[in-house]
Amino acid sequence: MQPLDFGRAIVAAVLCSFFFWLLWFVTKGRGMGLGDVKFAIPFALLLGWPDVLIGLMLSFLIGAIISIILMLLKKKKLKQTIPFGTFMVVALVITLLFGNVILKWYMGML
Repeated sequence: MQPLDFGRAIVAAVLCSFFFWLLWFVTKGRGMGLGDVKFAIPFALLLGWPDVLIGLMLSFLIGAIISIILMLLKKKKLKQTIPFGTFMVVALVITLLFGNVILKWYMGML
């Protein structure tokens, strides 16, 4: 992880929160809750830039995998909700521990 530049972390927090707010607004609250919008601020402040992008990618990837597994096991249906904050927390921890490694691996693929 790179040393945290607080100015870039604040910009990342505002953009990340706006992204989740936009998802909430477009889906009229059915796709994303306001809690995710609020949690995006400390999420991005802790990760900073560019690690917030890794955290977001991992959040959605982990959420998709778990959601598909739950639907295959018939624990959830397509229209049921699954709290997204849980996936954000898991992605936050993974990114804090391995974000630099993931970023180097991903950039090496390009």
